[in-house]
Amino acid sequence: RRFQLPYKTLYNSKVKNMFAAGRIISATADGWELTRVIPVAVLSGEVAGTAAALCLKEECGNHQLNTKTLQNVLKEAGVKIEF
Repeated sequence: RRFQLPYKTLYNSKVKNMFAAGRIISATADGWELTRVIPVAVLSGEVAGTAAALCLKEECGNHQLNTKTLQNVLKEAGVKIEF
């Protein structure tokens, strides 16, 4: 099986400048089980860190970041976000 974690699992739009990663991201049921494993925790941490850096660079809140821009930056860095 393959799963995709939506970007919005890494933040709460009510808290403008905070991201979560790993086991504390927003998930339930099968999604929660998936996020408990180390590779997913590591990947979500890299995505959250990259997103935070882009938010600083673009002077935007976490909920305003263009996800295509985030995906492109991650792909350029060699992060496998799609299989």
